Amino acid sequence: MLSRRKVVHARKLCLLVCAVVFTSLMTGFFHAKGFEDVTFQNTDSDEIQGTLYRPKGDGPFPAVVLLHTCGGLREHVLNWAVRLVKEGYLALAVDSFGSRDKDNCGAGDSFLLTKDAYGARDYLKTLAYADKKGIGVMGMSLGATAALEASSFVSAGFGAGVALYPKCDDWEPGESVPVLLLLAGEDNWGMRPVESCLDGANIGKKNGRIIESKVYSGVHHGFDNEETSGGVESSKGTGGYLEYNHSATTDAWNRIRNFFKKHLRGGK
Repeated sequence: MLSRRKVVHARKLCLLVCAVVFTSLMTGFFHAKGFEDVTFQNTDSDEIQGTLYRPKGDGPFPAVVLLHTCGGLREHVLNWAVRLVKEGYLALAVDSFGSRDKDNCGAGDSFLLTKDAYGARDYLKTLAYADKKGIGVMGMSLGATAALEASSFVSAGFGAGVALYPKCDDWEPGESVPVLLLLAGEDNWGMRPVESCLDGANIGKKNGRIIESKVYSGVHHGFDNEETSGGVESSKGTGGYLEYNHSATTDAWNRIRNFFKKHLRGGK
């Protein structure tokens, strides 16, 4: 019959073995899924967290920095990462709010996301399996506004930018890298008229910039977010309305895929 000390020792050993096995299984799970949590510094030396999705193989892979909405890093942002990784891109989904213990956005937060985007860009350049010349930036809503800011100057180091339903009031394309605007025709979230985006696009085009745009007629803000299926009214009393639209999301993905293929992969 085992002594009490031996029983306790056996239990501790079992717990240790179980912990090791569990850790190994989880590590294998995350490796099989092809993503991992990472940290990096933004341009203010703030520590920022994100989730990096990596395709199979050795690379080098073109990469895309993903910037979230006022709702933070939610599933629909990660869905874009999954789509991108299946096409052979590294996708770094930046968690700007979680890194700062914020629940939602306030005035000027698009500039925070822009600084985080630059930090994510620099982090990607440290990875041996990343294509340093093929880094894009893509965002939704607040993140889309930040993506436009990050795309406004060639010196920022991005190869292309994609913005889904951004706010374009202060957008100045400048020496903009190629930009793709995907706009909701019925967007009334936070006073962001589609016309301001199209006006900025026209100015950029007149200055020789590569700017593509698509307005989805009858479609609302947040059209790529399945959580808004059936429609969601703003809880802040702004009159804003969000609603998922499958056909707009499908078309948007086709345009994004072709756009990044052309400007980040040289058409390959």
